[in-house]
Amino acid sequence: MRLPTSDSYTLKIMELTRTRLESKNLHEVREAYDITSLDSVFPDKHLPEFRQAISELVPKLCKLSHRLLRCLAKALGLDDEYFIRCHTMMCQGSDKNATTFRTLYYPSLADSAIKAGVERCGRHSDYGTFTLLFQDDIGGLEIFSGGEWVAATPIPGTVLVNVGDLLQFWTADRYLATIHRVRVPEEEIRRRSARQSLAFFVHPDNDVMVSPLNGSKNHSPISALAHLNLRYSQTYKY
Repeated sequence: MRLPTSDSYTLKIMELTRTRLESKNLHEVREAYDITSLDSVFPDKHLPEFRQAISELVPKLCKLSHRLLRCLAKALGLDDEYFIRCHTMMCQGSDKNATTFRTLYYPSLADSAIKAGVERCGRHSDYGTFTLLFQDDIGGLEIFSGGEWVAATPIPGTVLVNVGDLLQFWTADRYLATIHRVRVPEEEIRRRSARQSLAFFVHPDNDVMVSPLNGSKNHSPISALAHLNLRYSQTYKY
């Protein structure tokens, strides 16, 4: 479903003047609606079913994230609950934890002239621990791997997991952040199809201090919130 545009909602229109993920010459066309708490503002007047759907989905995403955090701790030889203790406040408000559920809508560009530099989402990596991504069947997502772009073709019934910047730093580059982008395929333009996806950006609690787990001194410890603010300052341009 596409959400209504209203200043009273936490709707973010991602445009050239707001974000710069890849290049100052790149024009990105997409819309996003962010939820950081089940107490967030919802468009109940326009979409009364939306609040109920999100209230049912978000706790399941938190549960899945906890399972992945335990698996991650096991893989790194840590106490099973190590990462769980760093993510105790997910979806309890951005003043405590930046974990965000985001609906993304990429409008059809079939009626517009697609000029050089127009893209749905430029090359970037996510900021936090990891991201759970749900795609529709339109496609367009690409992952940079082995020096080339590889299509992340949607597979029904699956969740795509992207490693975030903070996890790369945390694991001293053992797990590299997933560089990705969303293209506008020519065939998609001809079909006059919009694209929609759901993303669950998992972050540690704001006050968690992150430093390389292997004891490396190449990077100074940084709080999860300070890291996020740094990445925001590099991306959002007003």
